[in-house]
Amino acid sequence: MTLHRLGPFTLDTRTLLLLREDEIVKVPMKTVEVLLALNDRRGEILTKDELMKAVWPDSIVEEANLSVHVALLRKTLGATAPIETIAKRGYRLRAEAEAAIVETSAERNARESVLRGRYFWNKFTRTSLERASRSFEEALALQPDSGPAHAGLCDTRLLQGLFGFDADRQVFSAARSHGEQAISSDPGSADAQASFAFSQLFDAFNFDAAETALGRARTLEPLRVEPHLWSAFFHALRGEPVRALASARKATAIDPISLKAVVGAGFHLYLSQQYEPDLDPLTRALELEPEFAVAHWALGLACDKLGDFDRAEAAHRAAVRYSGGSPTMESNLARSLALSGKRSEAIDLADRLSALGLAPYRRAAIDVALGENARAVDSLEHAWSLRDPWLVVLKVDPMLDAIRGEARVRAIQREVLRG
Repeated sequence: MTLHRLGPFTLDTRTLLLLREDEIVKVPMKTVEVLLALNDRRGEILTKDELMKAVWPDSIVEEANLSVHVALLRKTLGATAPIETIAKRGYRLRAEAEAAIVETSAERNARESVLRGRYFWNKFTRTSLERASRSFEEALALQPDSGPAHAGLCDTRLLQGLFGFDADRQVFSAARSHGEQAISSDPGSADAQASFAFSQLFDAFNFDAAETALGRARTLEPLRVEPHLWSAFFHALRGEPVRALASARKATAIDPISLKAVVGAGFHLYLSQQYEPDLDPLTRALELEPEFAVAHWALGLACDKLGDFDRAEAAHRAAVRYSGGSPTMESNLARSLALSGKRSEAIDLADRLSALGLAPYRRAAIDVALGENARAVDSLEHAWSLRDPWLVVLKVDPMLDAIRGEARVRAIQREVLRG
């Protein structure tokens, strides 16, 4: 037998790969060999000497090397395959639970609804987010204390608000409520910690709570792309470009072809204002997924920065089309039109979006591109009066560089950072 199940993980003893839901878990080969040795005698105590001879048969290594690999296994496998330390003796991979937990029909259906919800959520379009919302709500109807379902609804409400699909400010408060319920039900989930973090950030401007929760997410799942992307975005918002870049690089190192990693890194670098845009990673991402609206959004921002306005306009129009008509992405199009000199077209689009409830922060970015700086500052003050969640970007947003020195803008920025 070459395949061994360890909860959601599979250990392939033929290829020495550790898989999770058919995806390779990126851990060092020696880490897998330690797991293989423990699994071969699961339920038994292996001394440290036995483990070291099994993994390093022809080498003399420090015992600390073994400790490092055991610690990494514990972080990776978590409670699904507990590795016990037996004082003064060695380690043991705990045998299968004596009393297996039987999944009820409701629990199984709830879990499947959450999986469907995450599938739809990852598409980032108006329709997919609506379908994700229904799936997560179905899960909660079956299992009201489902942490993954609450985390999913939290993330869905955040994106519906940020993309402008739901113009009601209360959508962010709803997200925060679900985020709080997610970590209450499932505190050991990195996804729940991240959902809580960003709902606290966008609804309450609580940077400290967000930073703490994101730290927990990284600790819980250090080898996943997402915790490092979440951290990169947060550090960029905080005006910490070095830390943002380090986190983005960790994400791309874990999975260099991940669409999320490539596009996320582009956004983080844009916010950090630390680079001349490199379009190649974004164009390669779009080759893999031509209808990925967020990648078109990132490409449009990069082309705006380069002054390639024809290409920027095409990218922003693609972002609007593939997102299902995101008002936020349309506001980026209006800004791009203004930058390219298409003033009347930009104004017409901005006025239409404002009449439909466009976030005042997004209007401020268009106003700056139009050279209407005084109006832009008024828009930001209106944004603060509404506690517009987009204000968390204010400190670092390149779109507002022209008015960042204004006393009224600096005052708003201080209030946002204060929470």
